[in-house]
Amino acid sequence: MMANELIPVGVVLDLKSPVGRVAERYMAMVLSDFYAVNHNYSTRLSLLAKDSGNDVIAAASAGGRKTKCFTHMHII
Repeated sequence: MMANELIPVGVVLDLKSPVGRVAERYMAMVLSDFYAVNHNYSTRLSLLAKDSGNDVIAAASAGGRKTKCFTHMHII
């Protein structure tokens, strides 16, 4: 089996809100379920969550700053 390549993906959520906390958990579960069924994939997404602090302007700019710090990060 080939070594797995990790692809970091930035996720900006309001982690203090119920919706943000649920979204973070569901995304982790979806990835886990996907890779359980598709174990032959050699690439893996690595979710890097950042709390928006309930501030949409800060959340938008956080995504821009992450791309400068992590040149291989994908923002969806």
